[in-house]
Amino acid sequence: MNIWARSSSLFQTDAPFGALDCLNNSISAYLWSVCNDYQAFCVHNWDFYYIQGSDNFGASLSKEQIGRLLRETYGIEFQEIRFDEIPFNKMFIISLNAKQLDFIKECYGKKDQMHYVLAQVEADNVMLYSPFYSVRRLVTKDFLQQAWSELKKPIFSLNQLNTEVVKSNISPYLLCEDYFTKYNSTLRNIFERYKTLSEQNDYSEFESFFGRLRCIELARRRHFEALETKSDFEDRILNGWVSVLKNVIRSHTLLGKYEVAVLNSLQEVVKYEIEYLKSFQYNVEQTDRNS
Repeated sequence: MNIWARSSSLFQTDAPFGALDCLNNSISAYLWSVCNDYQAFCVHNWDFYYIQGSDNFGASLSKEQIGRLLRETYGIEFQEIRFDEIPFNKMFIISLNAKQLDFIKECYGKKDQMHYVLAQVEADNVMLYSPFYSVRRLVTKDFLQQAWSELKKPIFSLNQLNTEVVKSNISPYLLCEDYFTKYNSTLRNIFERYKTLSEQNDYSEFESFFGRLRCIELARRRHFEALETKSDFEDRILNGWVSVLKNVIRSHTLLGKYEVAVLNSLQEVVKYEIEYLKSFQYNVEQTDRNS
């Protein structure tokens, strides 16, 4: 496997997701390298969550959900490991402190920020690859340990158990949950966070908030691009998220005057997404009855 030599992928980029979805970007680059395919990952990668107390929200799968999908669909074991268990000459994913990385540290200054990269130990050095920034760096093991130990976020090994990709019956993850309830609570929390930021007028926090919204829009875009047939809901949902982004920008520029527009656009795109999941669920049930 030589991921370092690859220069193209399914979507003509090694980073199909947003800057804050660096774990997904690393996984996608790995899947494209070993399977020439990450469509199933993009289709299943559909959530809508808000983590209370952290102001963290998004649309991507949790680490547990990623592990299940990789194992069942791609035959890849995705496991958390200790630093002293990092394999030799095999790919793994590690989160480093961004302020230690020369190609990204200017974005964060002295602020701690984790950034997942693909890595592989080669002799006395380690090759790093950041898909979003399309950057490769050869670093020492000591540098790797220092950049990791400042935050000590999980490290993941990637072991390919078989080469067959099983793409049948892949559906958006959120169908596994009470998505109607989850959509309503997440929508409420996102809008409350937006109102708080509007009152504080903190640019750095607003930038992070907007970046998370942008990651949701990109995740939805990749989902629809990966489907075998175009959905009737595609344009409504993608245009809906673009409308949310535009209204948030206008509101920030005009000191909150677009607050109602932000809420309305969020409610509208959530309505479309719920309808889409209902239709997806109905189609899956009909297929099961006919099989």
